[in-house]
Amino acid sequence: MMMYGRKITTRKQESVTKDNMEIVSALKRKVADKVGQQKFELWFTEEIHWAIEDSALVLSSTARFMIERLRRTLAKAIHTAVVQANLNITDVYYRLSEEKTPTAKKQIVAHRRRDEIKPAATTEIRKPAKHRKTLANYIVGTSNQLAVTAAQMMIQNRATPSPLFIYGPSGCGKTHLLQAIWNHTRREVLSGRALYITAEQFTTHFTESISGGGTPSFRGKYRNVDLLVVDDIDFFPGKRATAEEFHYTVDDLLREQKQLVFSAKQVPSEISGLNRDLVARLSSGLVCDLGLPDERMRFEIGKLHCQRLGFKIMDEVIEMAVERSPGDCRHLFGILNRIHAMQLSHGKPVTPSVVDSLLIDLIKCNKRPVRLHDIERAICDVFGIETKMLHSNGRKANVSRPRMLAMWLARKHTKSAFSEIGEYFGNRAHNTVIAAEHRVNEWIAENASIPLAFGACPIQDAIERVEATLLSV
Repeated sequence: MMMYGRKITTRKQESVTKDNMEIVSALKRKVADKVGQQKFELWFTEEIHWAIEDSALVLSSTARFMIERLRRTLAKAIHTAVVQANLNITDVYYRLSEEKTPTAKKQIVAHRRRDEIKPAATTEIRKPAKHRKTLANYIVGTSNQLAVTAAQMMIQNRATPSPLFIYGPSGCGKTHLLQAIWNHTRREVLSGRALYITAEQFTTHFTESISGGGTPSFRGKYRNVDLLVVDDIDFFPGKRATAEEFHYTVDDLLREQKQLVFSAKQVPSEISGLNRDLVARLSSGLVCDLGLPDERMRFEIGKLHCQRLGFKIMDEVIEMAVERSPGDCRHLFGILNRIHAMQLSHGKPVTPSVVDSLLIDLIKCNKRPVRLHDIERAICDVFGIETKMLHSNGRKANVSRPRMLAMWLARKHTKSAFSEIGEYFGNRAHNTVIAAEHRVNEWIAENASIPLAFGACPIQDAIERVEATLLSV
């Protein structure tokens, strides 16, 4: 059993005779005083279990992300509070507990460097269980911590301002987070009075209700809920009647103080085609961004994906796959699925050298000539803008910078001439493309930041995200 914790040196004192419950109560008060009552109630929910074991404070939960979040964010404050409590507590441990079953064994969250972890044997294990999206299997990092905290607040006490609006690029985990809120609410809280649906499904149902005369039934279904979750609402622009019905539905539920959760690739104000009143409603609660996962997160996500498939794989192999699939995790999943299939067909573990050859061949097979249209789509996806904006005469930074980067990428990834690129992006002269290429090179040399749809980031990161999107086009 591995443990992660901090050794605490306390002053010599007379032995304390308080029982464990009294000690826990005293420690809770001390920690609450240290971090503040509001933050304490937010972070130390009922899912965090407190216990005293062999002069150590053990904080445990079945939710990995909660334990990791406590350890990463509040470990220092907890350590200080325990020292100040002066109760002969010599250690603090953060434990990941399994769901309670007759044979369940407790696990301790281990904080080790990845290169210190021995590769697991690459052998087949049990069949994968049906995967349900929850916060317990959602990998948390700097790119999604705010949104996860908001989701946790809603799950715990549903006190989050409504609506909760989550936005970010494709493949950043929006759908998983929305379904985690919905799954928990319908199972644990509302017993069926929670509804999850995509904007496309909402549109289809509304259209069918009009043609079939079932509008009252449609409205009864969508307005008689305590939680409404709608994914990908950037599908609504251009569908005026559906957008109006959605607007009325939102207004009705907000008047009844119901909980609403939405997602899109852009913030509400940047979704073209939505009327001002609806944009105001969508922005009136809590708006959180989700960024693409970093390398550490992709490694953990890849490892979890392999567990769902039901096979073990060496960490080194997952790292190789992560290195060859920057950006979102969809390409990573494809690589891991291929490795899994190879392992099944060979009937034996695959070695890193074999996987390396596989990845080289896979990348070659997937690689095809990049077209100007591909670059245009990737830029619009990452920057959260419409195609017509790249072709417009707009000179604002949120339009001109993506356009210049698109031209730079066109020079890098295509054989198109300056004149051809300029003509494609709004009938511009070839010297405009030359100037754009020089400007982007200056940004790279200066490591400048550039605003994306989900927040500013260094230019090199922006380029990597667009190029990662190109892989999936």
